[in-house]
Amino acid sequence: YGVSPMKREVLSNSEDVFFSQDYMQLSDSPIMYTIPDTASVMIGDTRVEISVYSPSGKSTAEFMMEMVEPTLRAQGEYLGGELPVEKYVILIYLHEKRTNSGAMGALEHSYSTVFSFPDYNPNYLASSIVSTTSHEFFHIITPLTIHSEEIGDYNFIDPQMSEHLWLYEGLTEYSSMRVQVMYDLVTPDEFLDEVVEKIEGAKIYNDSLPFTVMSKGVLEQYEDQYLNVYQKGALIGMCLDLLLLELSDGEYDIRSLMNELSEMYGVNKSFKDEELFDVIAEISYPETKEFFDNYVAGSKALPMEEYLNFVGVAYMPGELIGINSLGNVSVGFNVDEDQVIIADAGSKGSYGRKLGLKEGDILYSMLGEKVNIYNYSEVFQRYFSLDEGEKFKFIVARENSKGKLVYKTLKGKIIKEETMIGEQFYWEEEISDKQRLLREKWINGELVN
Repeated sequence: YGVSPMKREVLSNSEDVFFSQDYMQLSDSPIMYTIPDTASVMIGDTRVEISVYSPSGKSTAEFMMEMVEPTLRAQGEYLGGELPVEKYVILIYLHEKRTNSGAMGALEHSYSTVFSFPDYNPNYLASSIVSTTSHEFFHIITPLTIHSEEIGDYNFIDPQMSEHLWLYEGLTEYSSMRVQVMYDLVTPDEFLDEVVEKIEGAKIYNDSLPFTVMSKGVLEQYEDQYLNVYQKGALIGMCLDLLLLELSDGEYDIRSLMNELSEMYGVNKSFKDEELFDVIAEISYPETKEFFDNYVAGSKALPMEEYLNFVGVAYMPGELIGINSLGNVSVGFNVDEDQVIIADAGSKGSYGRKLGLKEGDILYSMLGEKVNIYNYSEVFQRYFSLDEGEKFKFIVARENSKGKLVYKTLKGKIIKEETMIGEQFYWEEEISDKQRLLREKWINGELVN
């Protein structure tokens, strides 16, 4: 059974025809053929369909839809109840073993998202798919509905990047966070914790590099800065939202702005890259131009403390201390095989890369102890307690060119890097009436005009 966002006509038991209006749509519309396993719901006037391929049969479309549907419905309400697409497709491809790269994740398209994950326990998979869907589904607004000429008239021969990844990825990521707290899918404390994670995550990237410059050159010169679109990019979206709420006394927010931009542009009408900031300042508030000039097109650090104070979030500074570096390595898990996987080995030139770690490596042993999903935290804690200059070694398993696991021993010496610890953002209890009003508008979610 074939599932795609394209219109499909069944000719016979062995032949289908899919219709595409042009090459752009064809290249942007994946098709997945598999044993029939689908589920669908209506979100407003939009039909959302899920198709699942699970070799083990553990995961089903019905189960995944049950997990995803509350988030989809919250997003529909967040966007005003009407979505700019008639059909949206979620294709979930689960494979029996890790891909050669060890990578997993999702790729969004204008009317669909494709997931690729190992065929894990369904409950473990569902949490990742729900959180990722929360991000990918919002792409029907940016960049499908709101986009620059570089996106709308994409040049496949000589690709040109837009300056506005803060809009396409950053604001999308922020919206996926805010919708969850607004519709009680997470608590306000969990939401604030995620904001703080973004603040911490952005620290490993070049904060003095203007975001527009990074966005324009991200395919080559600034490739190693790309993942900051999900960190600082989300924080840019949040700060703009807070600024709009502050300037309007809670009557206008980022959704209001997106609604106006959607009406002004749309799927078939692009904005000019260099004009967007002026347009936003004209249709919202003139003060937004200074915000963009300073913090998006400029190199000034985002005023996190000032803007979060608009909604009664206080800041407690920490202290700068040296801690053992691991080069911003992050891990994931193969629950069925009880394995800890290197999900991100860090940016180019980071200590993790210098040690020889690669994405997809199975962390077999560390400091002489075999690592599993139950003890990895304790083993990492031992690593961070070692003295500077002390020698250590890891053993990782990775696939060779023939697809067989081979074991590699990686050796190094402990180095220190300065890190801010102890800083904290928290909800203040004694706040002004305006702070309380804006907080309610920010996290509790009645639609503003």
